[in-house]
Amino acid sequence: MQYFQGIKSIKKDVFAQSIHLSVNFSHSVFTRMIFSPAYRWALRTYCVFATAAITMTGCIKDEGTGAVPDRVAPTVSILFPASDITVKTDTSYTLIAAASDNIKVTCVQFYLNGTLASIDSSAPYTYPCQFMNGIGNQILVVLALDADGNIGRSAEIVLYPDGLSLSGIDMVRVPGGSFLMGSELDSSELPIHRVTLSPFRMGKHEVTLEQWNDVHAWGRKNGYTDLNIDTSRIKPFHPIALLSWYDAVKWCNARSEKYGLTPVYYTDSTWTVPYRTGIVVLRNSYVRWNANGFRLPTESEWEFAARGGTLTKHYLFSGSNDLNMVAWNFNNTIERSMPTGLLQPNELGIHDMSGNVTEWCWDFYKRYSAVEQTDPHGPDSTALYYRLLRGGAARGSGEGVREDKVTLCRVAYRGITLGPIARSLFVGFRVVRRGNYDWQ
Repeated sequence: MQYFQGIKSIKKDVFAQSIHLSVNFSHSVFTRMIFSPAYRWALRTYCVFATAAITMTGCIKDEGTGAVPDRVAPTVSILFPASDITVKTDTSYTLIAAASDNIKVTCVQFYLNGTLASIDSSAPYTYPCQFMNGIGNQILVVLALDADGNIGRSAEIVLYPDGLSLSGIDMVRVPGGSFLMGSELDSSELPIHRVTLSPFRMGKHEVTLEQWNDVHAWGRKNGYTDLNIDTSRIKPFHPIALLSWYDAVKWCNARSEKYGLTPVYYTDSTWTVPYRTGIVVLRNSYVRWNANGFRLPTESEWEFAARGGTLTKHYLFSGSNDLNMVAWNFNNTIERSMPTGLLQPNELGIHDMSGNVTEWCWDFYKRYSAVEQTDPHGPDSTALYYRLLRGGAARGSGEGVREDKVTLCRVAYRGITLGPIARSLFVGFRVVRRGNYDWQ
């Protein structure tokens, strides 16, 4: 590829070469590239290489012999971690890389999410580090430079911080407040009306395959006998999908009971028997709204959090007006979903509320009312029998036009295309809890 050859030929005037590289990567060219699977990886590596072209200036050794320069890039590999892993927060780690070259490796650089984190000029190449609470997922890439200015690159490793919460799900505080819900962009989002919400906490990420499997294994032994979904097509660290609304609700109760919390959903209004199996048409009165367990967000909680809560900057999508900055969508991936937490979060620090997978909410669908509301839970039933979906997805079912798929990712868009027993590769969920508790 032309731009990679440009990087490989960098020698003494690295800064000038990097400027040339940036010009070659004009916005229009880069935008066209992401539609080609052959160039997919450029989306996530351009910033790394462009930064390396500048910051590696001090590492380059002057040849001084007039010899024909070598054009073979160093071979680079990450020894620890050797594959994607979950790392504990507030724990020290030493990342280790190996690099070899037929001339001499002059330095090795460690990058996290495209930002230079450490430089080491002598083997073994190491980077002592510590992952702090709340940092989100990190993409590790290691670059090596030889004496002729050739740059070698390792494969990507994803580091998934764990221990972010007692329950294994990182929850973001969402202070209470009032907002104008809805928009004028679609008739289903009218009328715009004022909603006031109490504080709550929302999952920083969509529920992942690993989190689903952890609760599923516990639930099978503790009364949740039908949490059976096909996970064979869900990749590690991707959001769980192919689950019905009922599956999501029962999983929330199982998660609550696993960690000694009070379940939220019950089989009737007496709140005696937690909802664990089968299909029960849940009414608002069957929900113990003041319980400290996990539950699905209401539609208004979802939209308030997606807008950034009281910190909102009134973006069209959750965290930006640029869809590609915050959402996995038809523009920047050919996958059905991507690992959670890799893109820019919204104003509250919540990831993937636009794109990736569409998310189940609690409410039945009903047209909005102009009446001001406080902590609404939606209707008890509806003729359509649809439970609401929010947030859009990375791909979406069917071909459709691109404008339609962008629309699905707007913070105000109301998805009403699935009944609660339906399953889709493009539908997952995230959880909330009530706000007045001490631990996450």
